[in-house]
Amino acid sequence: MLSRSYWLFRKDAASEIKTRYAVNTQVMFILVTISVVLFSLVNVAADYALVSGLYWTIIYYSATNGLARSFISEYDKSTYFILKVNTSPDVVLTGKLMFNLALIFSSGLLITLLFLLWFNIFIISSPAVFCLLLILSFTGLASASTLLGALISKAGAKNSLFAVVSFPVMLPLLLISVDVTKACLSGTSFAAVFGSLGLLTCYDGIIITVSYMLFKYVWED
Repeated sequence: MLSRSYWLFRKDAASEIKTRYAVNTQVMFILVTISVVLFSLVNVAADYALVSGLYWTIIYYSATNGLARSFISEYDKSTYFILKVNTSPDVVLTGKLMFNLALIFSSGLLITLLFLLWFNIFIISSPAVFCLLLILSFTGLASASTLLGALISKAGAKNSLFAVVSFPVMLPLLLISVDVTKACLSGTSFAAVFGSLGLLTCYDGIIITVSYMLFKYVWED
């Protein structure tokens, strides 16, 4: 299964390299949004809460711009039925999840780098905790986006519908991520955020488990 999932990941990656639709959309959205935020905060005394909220807001909307594209493109290119006949649902889900993980980690790391370079207050005092936070949060975003992307790929207004559907599902993850980011900026110890990181781990486990349980019915319906 892993070899076939990797083949599907390579297919999506090759298609993305050829068209660069999601990459261009992600990069332009990130650059424009962060630039506007940076200029608007020139004369404003930003605090940890404000910067953390802006950071995860940009990551969330960046994810909604591109992560659902892997399933939507299958319908746009009429390759959905080919995958349905030749691959099992678990293979499709794993391959699409691998692609979304690569996309969210690359865009998330770009956003993090720009925040570190452009925002003087965005200084990570607890790098190990912050790295663990990114791994857990990005995995949760990619997992939720993969299942939700499959759900809305057959709808008419796909892109607008994805943002509406994904918000209540991802809201707990975003709220926890904002709190842990504030803690990382202020230099809070690992013990103080252990519970929050545990909740993120449970969130990831639940989302991934539910995805593999329900995807067969979503894919074959």
